[in-house]
Amino acid sequence: MVRAGGCMRLTFVACATCMVAMLIATPRDAAAQAANAQQIQQQIDQLRQEFNQRISALEAQLTALQGGQAPPAVPAPQAPPAQTTVEVPPGAAGAGGPSGPLPVYGSSITNAKVFNPDMAVIGDFLGAAGRNQVEPQPALELHESEAAFQAIVDPYARADFFISFGEEGVGVEEGFLTFTSLPGGLLTKVGKMRAAFGKVNSLHNHVLPWTDRPLVTRNLVGGEDGIDDAGISVARLIPAGPLFLEATGEVYRGDSGVSLYKTSERGDLSYVAHLRAYHDITESTNIDLGSSYSYGHNPAGIVKDVDVGRFTTKLFGVDATLRWKPLSRSIYHSFVGRSELIWSQRQQFNGRQDAMGYYASGDYQFARRWFAGIRYDRSNRADDASLLDKGGSATLTYWPSEFSQVRGQYRRTLFLVCLLALPVAARAQGKLNVVTTIEDLSAIAREVGGDHITVESLARGYQDPHFVEAKPSFILKLQRADVLIAVGRELEIGWLPPLQTQSRNGKIQVGSAGFLDASLTAEILEVPTGQITRAEGDVHPLGNPHYWLDPENGKRIAKAMADKFGEIHPGDRAYFQQQLASFTSRLDTAEKRWISMMAPYKGTKVVTYHRSFPNFAERFGLDIIGYVEPRPGIPPTPQHTLDLINEMKRQNVKLALIEPYFDLKTPQAIGRATGAEVLVMPPSVGGVKEATDYFKLFDYDINLLIDAIKKSGAK
Repeated sequence: MVRAGGCMRLTFVACATCMVAMLIATPRDAAAQAANAQQIQQQIDQLRQEFNQRISALEAQLTALQGGQAPPAVPAPQAPPAQTTVEVPPGAAGAGGPSGPLPVYGSSITNAKVFNPDMAVIGDFLGAAGRNQVEPQPALELHESEAAFQAIVDPYARADFFISFGEEGVGVEEGFLTFTSLPGGLLTKVGKMRAAFGKVNSLHNHVLPWTDRPLVTRNLVGGEDGIDDAGISVARLIPAGPLFLEATGEVYRGDSGVSLYKTSERGDLSYVAHLRAYHDITESTNIDLGSSYSYGHNPAGIVKDVDVGRFTTKLFGVDATLRWKPLSRSIYHSFVGRSELIWSQRQQFNGRQDAMGYYASGDYQFARRWFAGIRYDRSNRADDASLLDKGGSATLTYWPSEFSQVRGQYRRTLFLVCLLALPVAARAQGKLNVVTTIEDLSAIAREVGGDHITVESLARGYQDPHFVEAKPSFILKLQRADVLIAVGRELEIGWLPPLQTQSRNGKIQVGSAGFLDASLTAEILEVPTGQITRAEGDVHPLGNPHYWLDPENGKRIAKAMADKFGEIHPGDRAYFQQQLASFTSRLDTAEKRWISMMAPYKGTKVVTYHRSFPNFAERFGLDIIGYVEPRPGIPPTPQHTLDLINEMKRQNVKLALIEPYFDLKTPQAIGRATGAEVLVMPPSVGGVKEATDYFKLFDYDINLLIDAIKKSGAK
């Protein structure tokens, strides 16, 4: 099976083209030739000057249009300004963004996308071999393609629509609005959606860890489509201390699956209830438990389009999921154990059928891109409980990148065997409750907020911030938050948005007063231009998000935080500004010291594993000549590694900087081949035990770097 996903973004590029035609007359003598050549050169110089003036004028007009201002009159030719600024639109201040003039960094790609929904296309292609006389499958098939359109409607709602394209036709798999800020902490969805019954029913095909659905969901819960219907869902968190406890109630039209639920009257609604409990056993291990109930009318009593039997079906289910993912090695090793047990009580003409089924599975990640798993299935048939299906399967999955996967699954199933035996926790009084996505932002927030705030981070400093598991325990933290501070630039796009939605906290939704994108006032490097595709790897279309490794950006982030804290707690505004002034002064002094320490080593050439250090390198004078990754997020290939080794030898590079969450096997091989020092250097606060705050992170990294440069003789 091959699955692939990709994002499409619309970028409009304005091009100005100037065509110049020159007529050159052939002179009759040498003197005339010289005179004509001089005249032609003067004309060329004049045309070049006019061309540059026109381009400068066009750029000024384009910049003004992007900023929402009326285009100015074309000025006399002059040098372009050193820094372009734009004004925040009226009404935006206080809604999660900064106020006043803002510097413009990079391209206009943000403006081009701002009102477009996030779009993705996912393909699910299956190939099958072997024998299956009960449920035969074609040798090759496009199982399903899915187009996803997702957008934040306003600070109070978001929209999610999923259109499925299969060989049998086109349909709306899901399409619903989610209201995140209703009274009473209620999270409400309205539209067509997969019901919250158990675990597997709510998952789309491409999210499943297998190529098929377990027998129990196929036999008892409506097959591949499952409970997927138009309705209303209301969920609420139940205060239970550190335990995440969520209750969900749903009402649907009553049409789901081929033979599960069928409505013949307007009042034949179906109902689903789900209770979920989640607990972090350790930082790396958690358990997720659930119980489910569903009720609706089934089609067993329908005769000639008339429901004469008025039969119903009841479903009861329990589920359990155990996850283990060591944070410091989370991109290399993990384990997920899953199980669901479901009972079905189905009324029909020959009496009530009481069927039961379950599955148990385990999936282990043994390398960065490799996963292995097993699953055992056992289930009765809903319409004939005397029939039993059972079987087992094994899977091997390879992820070329986070956007595609290739999976092989071996399955052996015995069909139709006769059954012979069988509200919200209390907040710190008077303090602003701040949650950040990474520890670096928490460290700066502590400096600015002092003892007038409480602050905690979702991700750990020794964890890859791109790949953070969206734990339900994070939802509890976000539900209590007055302010949520994110890195932005789509660093957290894979895990933060669903947590915000599930938190039911209207204050921290994008666009709300309690949400702060820390990148808005930072200087962003490596903003791509032109067409951007996933062929370039995990490229960030809004620029490199590791901007906090420049102390100057640290000051900008701190100012944005002080303004935001003062906006939320006006009575503490003077205190926050005083804290900001102290932090800025101390950081100015420390930055001068760090720059002085690094001055003798300015221009030192290095390679890094990932693009985590461009801001650090620019501030302190390092020259990054290459990366261990061939493209962002793509593991090193033999050819790229060989090319990098040759380039390091050619430029005499003697230092490789590696983030602590990457495997050292390839970097160490590069070090042996080039004689380079392989230095594990944390890019975040908390990456090592010594880096406990923002200042100590730079102290640790710079001292470590200088020692390595001296040792390796890097230049």
